[in-house]
Amino acid sequence: MTNQSSKNHTTSKIVAKSILRLFFVLFVMLIAFYVTQDSEKLSQINLYFTNKWFLAFPILLFIIFVGLLILVLKNKYERVEFNWLMALNGGFLIAYVLMLCARIYPLL
Repeated sequence: MTNQSSKNHTTSKIVAKSILRLFFVLFVMLIAFYVTQDSEKLSQINLYFTNKWFLAFPILLFIIFVGLLILVLKNKYERVEFNWLMALNGGFLIAYVLMLCARIYPLL
């Protein structure tokens, strides 16, 4: 039984660290893209969202990600359930950011 728990702990650590690194790489790439683009092009982008609650989900997702990130780093990846929750939340956040970029990029 302890061997399975040890494997799960190691796996959750690897997945949580990978998702965290992937998120920061994506975040840095988006900032670099924003800095290198012409400000006139970026100011002409108009996105229209039919529902005002459309932005509530990503903001809440990001706040939860930061909260879980603080908990995971405070416990130094020792709590398996926090590792998995952060990895799942980070995966959804990365998918959401990629879909948003796919919607904005053709407008440039």
